[in-house]
Amino acid sequence: MKMNKFKVKYKCLNCSYEFSEGYTKGDRIVEHWDCIYLEANECTHGIGCNACRSIMCPNCDSKKDIKIVSRSALEKDNGI
Repeated sequence: MKMNKFKVKYKCLNCSYEFSEGYTKGDRIVEHWDCIYLEANECTHGIGCNACRSIMCPNCDSKKDIKIVSRSALEKDNGI
């Protein structure tokens, strides 16, 4: 079981819903011009890979109106 290393809090500008998601070591959250995208550490870089995805509002399903409110570490990484 992979432990979450950091948490990102989001806000949907379409419906004002706030939500957060936890991510594991090696995951990257990338802000593109029209959406926020998860580049997962488990990505196979293949056509059938479904580890990477756009961040979507769980309330209204919007992808283009999501903004990052905060990022925070859940535990300290000692380089192990």
